[in-house]
Amino acid sequence: MKKISYSLILFFLFISGVTAQKKLGKEQLVADADTLHTRMYDIHPNLFAVFPQTEFEEDMAKAKSQFRDSMTVVDFYRIINPLVVKLEDGHTSVSVPAGLIDKNKKIVFPFEVDIDKKKYDVTVKNNYSEKDIPAGAKVLSINGRSTRDILNKFLTYASGENNLFKFERVKWNFHLFPYMIYGDSVFSITYQTGDEKKTVSLNGITLGQYNEITAKNKKEEKKEVKEDFVLTVDNENNTAIIDFRSFSDHDKFVAFLDSTFTLIKKQDIKNLIIDLRENGGGNSRLGDELFQYISPVPFQQFGKMEMKVSPTLKRIFNDTIRTLGISTYEGELEDLRENDKRFSGNCYLLSSNHTFSSAADFTWTFHYFKMGKVVGEETGGLIVCYGDVASSKLPNTGMRFGTSWKKFYGYGADDSYTHGVKPDYEVPADKALDYTIRLIKSQK
Repeated sequence: MKKISYSLILFFLFISGVTAQKKLGKEQLVADADTLHTRMYDIHPNLFAVFPQTEFEEDMAKAKSQFRDSMTVVDFYRIINPLVVKLEDGHTSVSVPAGLIDKNKKIVFPFEVDIDKKKYDVTVKNNYSEKDIPAGAKVLSINGRSTRDILNKFLTYASGENNLFKFERVKWNFHLFPYMIYGDSVFSITYQTGDEKKTVSLNGITLGQYNEITAKNKKEEKKEVKEDFVLTVDNENNTAIIDFRSFSDHDKFVAFLDSTFTLIKKQDIKNLIIDLRENGGGNSRLGDELFQYISPVPFQQFGKMEMKVSPTLKRIFNDTIRTLGISTYEGELEDLRENDKRFSGNCYLLSSNHTFSSAADFTWTFHYFKMGKVVGEETGGLIVCYGDVASSKLPNTGMRFGTSWKKFYGYGADDSYTHGVKPDYEVPADKALDYTIRLIKSQK
């Protein structure tokens, strides 16, 4: 039994023959809304598990009544996406149509931000404007809207099972959402540093500028986009650290694990940290391969999986094999292979609200079978959740959307497990690695 989900970023941006400025007729927009509704309902095992079907259909009718001739793809997104978000399925989502925007149009909010999910505070992380607003400054309002009101609004455009993960999506898209949701491209920002409050006005920047600046900053900070999995060794603390950012490229990962655990055995390393804080999921088969090196007992990631195969799904996947209908599969424990490189030292897993899909499944299995300790934040992905994404495109707007077609139960879990994996040691994600190193030092 395996779980494969597309990296979430694929659903944030997309490219199409349609442009964001192209005007569409009311009938075209209504037709796309109907197509979205029909396909999602046909594909999903239980589309209305959280949000009642009658309310959804009432809201869909209201949404369609707002369509007018000469609307754009962005207008369609503003109206239709909050309805999809109400379904509360992180794998069932509408793409942010950023790829359709003219890269020379100055509509991007020129900041990266951090968000305090408990206090609803927004602080500047990186400033790409010409105004001198320092990193760490607390943003109080933008264009007269309080940051609390803004965050509450933005959350209605972020698909997810809970606010922990929705906030992650808001943070990733904060530079786009002011335009996508409010239509803002000029910004009056009130911010606070210490006891001093200031208000400045500034223009947006282009998406091309934003992408260029962020890429340049990563190079200057020597933080180029990392490989999906990287090994580093902390010799001082006799610790190996696997920075595991995506469950992708199975064959490459198998080779990586062999070389990694060969080195760990050769150097007699006693501590292993698996860092999933930036991992949004992928192919769960990679998790099974890693468990063969760290699990002391037979394991299974999923106790049960329900799969719905519909005519729409078969067309999307060009499938001629699967049988139509809903099937249920029970997960059986996977025996441990003979492995002279199996790790028997102290194992730790770092998690965050960003840890989603197959990464959250891995975290649950690690915790359930007592392979080590989880340090960090509750995972953004739930222990029991819908997943595996069927991606489709609407005929008129060209907008892409994804729909879950399976339901996964973490091993030993039932429908009451409507939460993420809770860590053994709860600390902010950005402090989890340092905290774990201190744990290791304390055990010497």
